[in-house]
Amino acid sequence: GIAAGDDGSTFGVAPEADLLAIQVASQHSGSLVSWTSDQLAGLDWIYAQRGSFDIASVNISLGYSRFTDRATCDTEGSTSGYSAAVNRLRSNGTAVVAATANDGSSTGIAFPSCLTGVYGVGSTNDAGAVSSFSNRNSLMSFWAPGESILSSVPGGGMGSASGTSMATPHAAGAFAVMAAARPSATVDEIAGRLASTGTAVTGDGYGKPRIQVWRALGLDGFARALP
Repeated sequence: GIAAGDDGSTFGVAPEADLLAIQVASQHSGSLVSWTSDQLAGLDWIYAQRGSFDIASVNISLGYSRFTDRATCDTEGSTSGYSAAVNRLRSNGTAVVAATANDGSSTGIAFPSCLTGVYGVGSTNDAGAVSSFSNRNSLMSFWAPGESILSSVPGGGMGSASGTSMATPHAAGAFAVMAAARPSATVDEIAGRLASTGTAVTGDGYGKPRIQVWRALGLDGFARALP
């Protein structure tokens, strides 16, 4: 719903985009878990669809552990096979975005959001300030709205939720919009455009931008004119 919803009155970031839903979670000992092997199988399946679909972005609203430095995170990525999967997708023009997680840490962010080639996304409130629950550090890439986000919920209808898992699909939708507007642009070029046109976030401390899709499209004047 956040990335691509459209019920005629409430819209996601990229309402004309299509979605491919991939199950990477399962019940284990009474809890809902997501094994790394299932995540990797999902990423590999996405790559295998490259001849059938133009997939602009992958949304990963999950993660584990907290990493404070790139080298340690990348070692985890290399060992687990995550880095190879992400690099394959990037080579095909698909951005991978992931939630930084919700521990309120100002030093560490979750894997895989810390990984080279993955765009880690933290949460802000409507006023453009860091959400108290959002993990953040210098390894992340973007901020996006993540507090009291109204969107579709399982089973039908609408509901409100908060978390970096709400912020991340804002970024995934932004990549889809930009890919549609600039089909020849690379993942790095789109990310650079989103970064250079983003706005500062109160309480950030790392100089990371809050995504502004209208500005990235060069339509910020039009956005200000909207009711």
